[in-house]
Amino acid sequence: MLNSFKKKILAGFLLVTLLCVVSLTTVSLLEARKIATNQMKKDGIAISNMVRKSLGKNKITDTKEMSTILKEIK
Repeated sequence: MLNSFKKKILAGFLLVTLLCVVSLTTVSLLEARKIATNQMKKDGIAISNMVRKSLGKNKITDTKEMSTILKEIK
């Protein structure tokens, strides 16, 4: 199948190209997943800080009252 020099060069070029595409795709997907995870973590922290400040501002200390307020938000 690869008996000519031209075919060997072409096969090598295609193999290198395929390896580059696969490796770049893998790196891109992993980086996108990492970015999304970090963004969700930061958003969760921001939301919890807003809830904590709101509860402190309204002087709500009863845990049952907090539970009912948070259930209403859902």
